[in-house]
Amino acid sequence: MSGQQPTVIPGLSAIEFAARLAENFPRGWASDDAKQSGNVFALLLSLGQELQIVQGELQYTLNAQRIQTETFPELDFASIDFLGDLLPRPSGMSDAAFGQAIIAALFQPAATRSALQNALTALTGSVPRMLEPWSVNDTGAWDNNSYWNVDTVANPARWGDGGLRYQGYIETAPAAIPAIGPNNPIQCWGDSAYWNVPGYFLGIIAPAGINAIDDLVTSLKAEGTVIWMKILQPAAGATVTAPNAVTGLVAVAAGPNSVLLSWVFPTVGSPPFSSSVLYRQTGTQTFLSGPTVSSNTATVANLAANTGYDFEIIVRNTAGAAASAIVSASTSLVPPAPAQNLIATQVQATAVTLVWQQPSTGTPPFTYSINYRITGTTIWQTFNVGLGSLTVTVINLLPVTQYDFEVVTTNL
Repeated sequence: MSGQQPTVIPGLSAIEFAARLAENFPRGWASDDAKQSGNVFALLLSLGQELQIVQGELQYTLNAQRIQTETFPELDFASIDFLGDLLPRPSGMSDAAFGQAIIAALFQPAATRSALQNALTALTGSVPRMLEPWSVNDTGAWDNNSYWNVDTVANPARWGDGGLRYQGYIETAPAAIPAIGPNNPIQCWGDSAYWNVPGYFLGIIAPAGINAIDDLVTSLKAEGTVIWMKILQPAAGATVTAPNAVTGLVAVAAGPNSVLLSWVFPTVGSPPFSSSVLYRQTGTQTFLSGPTVSSNTATVANLAANTGYDFEIIVRNTAGAAASAIVSASTSLVPPAPAQNLIATQVQATAVTLVWQQPSTGTPPFTYSINYRITGTTIWQTFNVGLGSLTVTVINLLPVTQYDFEVVTTNL
């Protein structure tokens, strides 16, 4: 599902299969007929077409076994298998974007301090106070000199206690919002739900409450770590004011698969605030949950390239939440890799036919042109192919002359 890259079968055209079969013909036995034209070549081309079909079916089967390469309908079945009805595909969402959404829902960061902080911020509406007694970042040190032996309990160079390396303290507000919903990205099965995937947890947490915080910390903390928690209740008579919406939301493409967001904190409301990013593919109706942060910037990753998205910020504290205006931005294109498996075949005394395959990476559609020159010279000429075509015949060449050819791929 993630990590190890899927098996990729090199794609060959029917002509390329036929050419490889012809190369294995016994010397002197219909070799010219096999490589140029005629009955033998027609037979080999027919076999090549069948092999191309088998190749395509085999690659489809391999792709359908992994979320990163699955397509409809297998991808939608995978979402139902793993998440039930929690993550239906929004109308118009591409396979690539939906696959990334499934992976993001399945694998939530865990077993780190930042994972605990972000999840508690999302659940409570305020940033928790966290302390690790062994860490000089929390406890301080003489002259900022951290330590020379982290396992020594008594160490004059620091104030932290190396004997408490696997303990931590958290002060957090009570749960303020439901643990399941469009404004909260926290999902975990049961009280603790680990697949054997280091650094991640999986599943659905029960509706928010005191136990939801306990369940969340239990699911996210590293095994063998002791966490001491204090859930802070508002002081008697204290008034917490709900925030108004953030302003000045700006979305800028940060590459082919991510968008950077920035905004201005509310002018009304009692801090601290947490901000959750919601996003959807432009033209669809259902928002997906992005990161939850305590700052006023966030990056939404794992988006589809060259695709428009809408973004909204939900800001909240323990008293309430408010939604921002929606802004839109488009991700950029993935530049194409070189075209693959270029083959040149002479068809006339003054013409050569070129056949190739599209790049292994890059955002389609692709436009191709051919650069060619007489072998041994340095001046290239260009022959335009156009959009999408994977073959062209270059004409008006000199007879009995050797040429160099290259394919130039663009997707601008």
